[in-house]
Amino acid sequence: MLKLPPKNIRNLILALGAIVFIVVYVLDDEGIFSIFGMEIENQELAEEIDELKAKNLEMRTNIERLQNDPEYQQKVAREELSMQKPGETVYITVPENDE
Repeated sequence: MLKLPPKNIRNLILALGAIVFIVVYVLDDEGIFSIFGMEIENQELAEEIDELKAKNLEMRTNIERLQNDPEYQQKVAREELSMQKPGETVYITVPENDE
């Protein structure tokens, strides 16, 4: 059997431990690279949540105005639904083609 001095055995054990650490904690599916990837994804999802919260607030405000503001209701009815009051004539301008 091969006899190694105690110092060499300790170095060998440390080297094997380092290799195991690298394999398990760095290269593994749940290792450090995976954790960094999850952090980036977490940031992206947090930004998306903030955007959706802002859009949600905007939509709630719009709903509130549609339910409670008659002038806003008329504006939306005229601009988005092309509605008009009785006896009113609506003129639509069409841009000229330069062809």
